[in-house]
Amino acid sequence: MSNDYIRIANEEDLTLINAYFKQALSHYEEVGELMAMQDIRYFLENMEHFQFYVLKETAEQITYLFEFPESGNEKRETGTLMIPLQNN
Repeated sequence: MSNDYIRIANEEDLTLINAYFKQALSHYEEVGELMAMQDIRYFLENMEHFQFYVLKETAEQITYLFEFPESGNEKRETGTLMIPLQNN
């Protein structure tokens, strides 16, 4: 992994990510989107096995890079997650 990130996600970030996924799960349960619900449940149940990095942080949003748990085939899969921030 290169050092193209600002920092490793801290406890506050993980709380934000968890709340974001729970809110998304609630939405997808309402509309009956089964595949999205399945993916989000997987994230929520396995968050401690993911590594999150902050890629970009502004007043409007935070962008995270995440690494999936190692799959045994020596490949590291990654993805990004952009969370809009509420300015109340």
